[in-house]
Order: sequence, then structure tokens, then C-alpha cells
Amino acid sequence: MRILTVFCLFFSLGLLAKDYKSLQRLNEGDIISAEVFNDILARIELTLKSATAKDLLGTWNLVQTTCSTGALGNCSTINPIFPPPSGFSSPVDNLYKQRLDVVSFTDDEDGTFSYQTTNHCAFVRAGTGNSPCSGEYAVVDGRFILNSNGFVAYTLRKVSDTRIILGLNNNGSGSFNIIRLDKKNLPPEPPSNLSVSNSSGTISLLWDKVVASETILIEGTNPVIQTEGVASAYKILSKDSADGSFSELTTVTSNSYTETIISGTTRWYRVFAVNEFG
Repeated sequence: MRILTVFCLFFSLGLLAKDYKSLQRLNEGDIISAEVFNDILARIELTLKSATAKDLLGTWNLVQTTCSTGALGNCSTINPIFPPPSGFSSPVDNLYKQRLDVVSFTDDEDGTFSYQTTNHCAFVRAGTGNSPCSGEYAVVDGRFILNSNGFVAYTLRKVSDTRIILGLNNNGSGSFNIIRLDKKNLPPEPPSNLSVSNSSGTISLLWDKVVASETILIEGTNPVIQTEGVASAYKILSKDSADGSFSELTTVTSNSYTETIISGTTRWYRVFAVNEFG
């Protein structure tokens, strides 16, 4: 009798889409490994953890949303103390306007953390922030703290590993500042729709290609879109026993792989999508 058993699963070490979504989708009657189950639990736990300063490390696209007229600290009129706000889109329904920038957060290796913007300064206590800015920041109990001509603490909400929302309301002036961060330089999402066939010991794996994902940063007649996460290759791991360790079998650039194994072999496979970022 010929006995040949193949177990296949997808796994991801990388970051995912901007909004949180589960890696795994189960169907009625599915049996999953402890590793997949633990991965699901780990991602549930992730949503319950408080954000830290290290969660911001890296480079992010930044969308700043503020009132349609004026700037943070005075939304009623253009404050003569500050120059007119620059780089913003046209106001939407006279409620808000938006502008796009890039910010990098770094670890100073001395217990402190710093930020540097590219074109504008969204991290302000008041004013237009028309010029780039840099400084130190901290994250404490859901607040993003910095000193911008005075101390200020933005509320911070970690939506996912790749999306963070900061917000500040100045009740006295009725002004507001909302900052959305979408991480750049993302590894690909895991591949999907794996199929496997066995023809006299020749095992053929096939899965969907992982293409770049698009996120609309600014909507409107001229939307701004971030494109990230295309796969440049696929890493295949395997093991021959349930308690064995996975080892790298090969890396391919196509979305398929074929190998011949000996009759009576039981084999497990993992398929990873990879690119230069992970």
C-alpha cells in the first residue's frame, strides 16, 4: 500500500493591512495546529495591549486632518499671528481639510525617542505647522506626549501594527487635530488559497500570488493612495514529523512548487511570502 500524507499551512511573520484583520479564516470541520491556534490568540492579545513608544518606530505616511478654516488653536478665522496653512486639500463640506506628509520615529538608544517630519509639522500644540519639525516624544497610558512650544498630550489609539490614530481637541477654541499614521515599507501579507496535489509521489503546491495592497490615505476627486506589500518571492519550509522542526526547503519566485517524495513519507509544508522588508 502506498501511504503519503501532506500537511500544508500558510504562516506570516510580517505586518498586515492597515486596519486590523485576522490572518486565519476557519471553515466548518477544519482542524488546525497548535501553532496556528496560538497565532490567533497572540493577535487577540495584541489588540488588548497598550501602545508603547517602540510601536511607532519606523517610517509612516501621515495624514493630518484639522478644521476647514484656520488652524489648531483657532478654527474660526486665519490667526494673524500665524501664516495661512499650506499644503492642505480643499475643505470638505466646510468641516475639515487634510494634508499628507511622511514622519520617521527613531530610538535614541538612551531611553528616549525622537520624530522627524518631512514637509510639515502635524505635531503642534497650536498653529499651522507649515515647516518640518523634530523633537522627542513619549507614549504613556494611551497618550502621545511632546513639547511643541508647550507640552501637549495627544490621545493615541493603535488600530493595528500598521495604523495608529492620534487626536487632540482644544475645547476652548473649538479646534481639533487628527493624525493618522500608516506604516510604510511593509512585508507582504501571507499567501492564500493553497492547493496541493499528489501524483505518484510528485507533490505540487499552488497558491495565489501576493500582490500589493492599496490604502486610500486621502479621499476625494484626487485621492492619494499608498501601495505596499507586494511579494518578491515565496519561502517554503517543511518537516517530516509532527514534533520535528521546520527547515527551509527552497525559495521560489513563482506561486507554485513541485517536488518528489518517497512513498510512505508524511510531510508538513509552510509557505511564506517575502520581500525586502520581511
